[in-house]
Parts: sequence; structure tokens; C-alpha cells
Amino acid sequence: MSNLASHGMKVHDYCPLYSGPGESTFHALWGCSLLNSARKDWLPIGVKVKCSHSNFFDFILECNALLTVEDLELFCTIVWKIWFLRNLVVHEAPTQNVLNVGHWCRMFLVDFHRSDEGRQISLPFPSQVINSWRPPNEEYFKINCDAAINEKEGGISLGIVIRDHSGAVMASCSLTLAAFFDANTAETMAIYRGLIFSRDCGLFPCVIESDAAAVVKWINENSHRDSISGNILAEISALVSSLHVISVSHIPRLANNVAHGLAKSALMVVEDRFWMEEFPPCVRRAVQLDMPT
Repeated sequence: MSNLASHGMKVHDYCPLYSGPGESTFHALWGCSLLNSARKDWLPIGVKVKCSHSNFFDFILECNALLTVEDLELFCTIVWKIWFLRNLVVHEAPTQNVLNVGHWCRMFLVDFHRSDEGRQISLPFPSQVINSWRPPNEEYFKINCDAAINEKEGGISLGIVIRDHSGAVMASCSLTLAAFFDANTAETMAIYRGLIFSRDCGLFPCVIESDAAAVVKWINENSHRDSISGNILAEISALVSSLHVISVSHIPRLANNVAHGLAKSALMVVEDRFWMEEFPPCVRRAVQLDMPT
């Protein structure tokens, strides 16, 4: 809103849709009570992301950390549509119906992708089941790890979190590496550094999880030693043999939200960060959602 004012545009500190106080970018694009139906229509946002932000940029950062690419794409389209309808209310029409915003945006994206390279995609409709993280047995710790690639500047970032049977975070970290790895090699490095981190913290016995199905398969089959990831795979096998590692397992992407958020957050900083029995605010909501009920 301040940017609009700096360009000479007239802005108000009240919401023009219901004439109430508290106008802000977050309120205009997501927090307004008249948008309840649009928020509830889209399950991923309603389940994963809190709606108590006063700063829209913080809200976007949390969405970026928690949502899949498809979810984030749909979210951006919904926000764009809300902005369009809001402008119609302010400048042209007295009322606009937001009840079908979610459905309209899904259909818009389907049409867009079909016209763009003829791709067929699956968008997240509310009926889809969201996979969730599961705690380990009481005698184990669970390591979750993920990697993200900085395609613009090069390098990779890693996110690692270690939790106990109650879902409590025992340790977490976000790491950056100035290395040009492909996706599988980056995910292999995330598993390796997860084991190293757990060893250094003394958190064993443990199980380790990754959403990189191919890499987990290579580790469990002791294969692909002649690939670009071969040396890292050999180091992982040595750690699994020498330490009390119960299993290396594949999980769905949506069951790996905390590690994914840590990896994404590391793209925005240049130094490695470590937390003992703590975690950064950007993954707080993901940690809360993973807590056993």
C-alpha cells in the first residue's frame, strides 16, 4: 500500500469492500472476511498456512516454504483473481462474487497448461488427501532432509530436521553448498549431511526419510556407485553400517514439509544455520501441523 501512495495514488486505511478498519496488502489479498469462501475452498492453504500475518511478504515466504510447486502456482493465481475482482468493486462494479474463485482458478490453470506445450497436469482439488509426517517409534529419532537448487546463482541448499516420537524438534539446520549438483545428487548430499548432523548431535538410533525416491532406492539397493553420486552414496553406506541407522525410507513430498521449508529458507541466506531443540520461524507452522494428535 505504501508503494501505491509513493506513486501519488490515493489509498485508504479502511477496507472499501466492507468499510471496516485495518486495510493492508495482506488484508486486501487474503485476510478480508469477505474472502472466507475463497480461503476455505482451497484445502492446502487452509490446512497448512496460518492467516494471522500482518505482513504480506512474510505470508508469501511461509507459502513458499510449505507449498508444493502446484499449490504455489494455484495460490498465486487465486491472489491475482482476488486482486482483479477487488479492483472491479473499487472502480467499476458494486459487488463481485468470490464464491467460485478457487474453481475458476483451477480451470484457468488447466486451460493455460494445455495451451502451453500441451502438458497435462493434476491440480490440488479439495478432495485430495494430504499426506502427513508420522513420528518414529519411541526408541528412535527421525531425520528428515531435503535439498533445493539455486538455479539463478548456482549452488544448493539443504534442510535437515531431527525429531523424537512426540514430534518435538531435537535439532535442525539449513546449509548452503557452492556446488553445481543435479537434483538427485543434491538430494543424496542432503541424506549424507543429515546422517552427519545426527551423528554430531548424538541423536541415535535413528531412521532417515527423504522424498527423493530414486536416491532412497539406490541407497537400499547399494547401487549406482559409478554415477556422479557414487562417492556420496558410498559415504552414506559407511555411515549406515557404522552408526545405528534403522532404515532409509522414501516419503511423499507433503510429509517432508519442515525439511523442505528449511532448504527453501537457506536459498535466501549465505551462511549455515544450526538450532538445538529449536527451529526458525519460517517452518513453525509446518512443525505444528506435523505434531501427533
